Amino acid sequence: MLFSSPQAITKNKTLQDLIEHLVGNRTLSMICIDKAHLFVQFGRSFRAEFQELKPLLFDKIVLHREAEKGVTLSVPVMFMTATFTKALLDEAEVISGLSLSNPRNIFWPTASGMEHRSVFLDVKYSSSAFAEF
Repeated sequence: MLFSSPQAITKNKTLQDLIEHLVGNRTLSMICIDKAHLFVQFGRSFRAEFQELKPLLFDKIVLHREAEKGVTLSVPVMFMTATFTKALLDEAEVISGLSLSNPRNIFWPTASGMEHRSVFLDVKYSSSAFAEF
């Protein structure tokens, strides 16, 4: 998992190269957008970096587009928010270039379905991302 701000991805050539490497070698296992409602709300007016993610990140993971099936991705993308509306979902599709509103792409677990997830997270803070990977 690569944890980064949109600003770091759009302003740091080394991080862009790392993303290219991870996607090209199929070693990036997921992209997660936390606070997705802010991704949309700020992306249109306040932070241009959110819109710059389309060519620098999202376009790189699209394997192919089909009119009736939408977009097939090489890396799953999770948009997390508790306050998304249909309008925000539509805007997220425009900003990212991804097809999110397909019913197979939306998963709303019950509270009990989220209780016992086993997750391992190994965090390394580094200014040498390539060396760490």
